[in-house]
Amino acid sequence: MKVGGPRSKVGVDKKLLELHRNLNEYNMSIRSLEEFKAWQKSRKLCQDIYLLILSNPKITDLALKNQINRSSGSVMDNLAEGLGRKTNNEFIQFLTIALGSLYEVQSQLYRAVDRQYVRATNYEELVIQSEEISRMIVALIHKLKGAVAENQHNKRL
Repeated sequence: MKVGGPRSKVGVDKKLLELHRNLNEYNMSIRSLEEFKAWQKSRKLCQDIYLLILSNPKITDLALKNQINRSSGSVMDNLAEGLGRKTNNEFIQFLTIALGSLYEVQSQLYRAVDRQYVRATNYEELVIQSEEISRMIVALIHKLKGAVAENQHNKRL
């Protein structure tokens, strides 16, 4: 039996160790979902949207309620799924999807304020939260892309 082959436990362990080393190198040692700051903040955003829009019986636009519920949930779900992936490229893919869902949430917040379902101050608070999450996701994408580029460069050497 070839030690370190693609199907051996040793080979898998080496890949995981390399992945964790790369994440540690770029100050992104996230061991659990609860440690993932962007996920924590997206969870809070999702909860705040629920409290302000989804639980408000005066808002009868069920299509908007349903869509903002799905898109805000999609942000945190895609961050979680990306964290669980094995490669930086896969993580980047799910971060990008989460970012798209976050922009969708922002668009739906515009509709909510334009239709006077929420006050401008509440809208601004949610937008500030979403912009903070957006900056975190974009920064993480840039760090991971840098790690991917460095790994590709090292492989060529």
